[in-house]
Amino acid sequence: LKVIITSLLLAFVAAASAQNKCNVTLVYESLCPFCIKFVNGQFIPAFKAITSAHMIANVVAFGNAYVQADGTVKCQHGPAECYGNKVINCAQSMYAVDKTLPFTGCLSEHYNPARDLKPCAEKFGMDATKIKACADGSKGEELLKAAGDRTPPHNYTPWVIFNGVHSDQINGEAQSNLKALCCKNLSPKPAGCN
Repeated sequence: LKVIITSLLLAFVAAASAQNKCNVTLVYESLCPFCIKFVNGQFIPAFKAITSAHMIANVVAFGNAYVQADGTVKCQHGPAECYGNKVINCAQSMYAVDKTLPFTGCLSEHYNPARDLKPCAEKFGMDATKIKACADGSKGEELLKAAGDRTPPHNYTPWVIFNGVHSDQINGEAQSNLKALCCKNLSPKPAGCN
């Protein structure tokens, strides 16, 4: 399965390069303070500037969680983080990234995904009732485990994969200026890079 996923990821990256797009995948945890800082301080502003015409943005909401022997998922920052990750995965299954990326930042910003689901969903024109039903049900757990299957081996979060590659240097560049990292890899440069 990992070989198939890797092959698909490489094909996806090749297609993105051919379309003059940068591909940014973030291994994320909904209550990780460093993840939240990256999403709100770098990822969302870069995505808004460069737009989906030139950036493929992916958030894999699982992070340092793991599946326990009894089949349940345990998250690094506790049950509230698992719930936030479920909410993000459910939203991603229903809406495009132009809504789910800013929703992710909003949902995590105040460290209370259960409370912030409704106002954040409404802010971005999303159906909070449907997202909540998904997160509270078996579909939310299924999507969370699927995110775990898509989560590559990693040493920390946020873990940034840029155009199919992760390194500490790329991660550092992305965290200090994701827009610049993306723009230096685009040719011709879109207007958002100016």
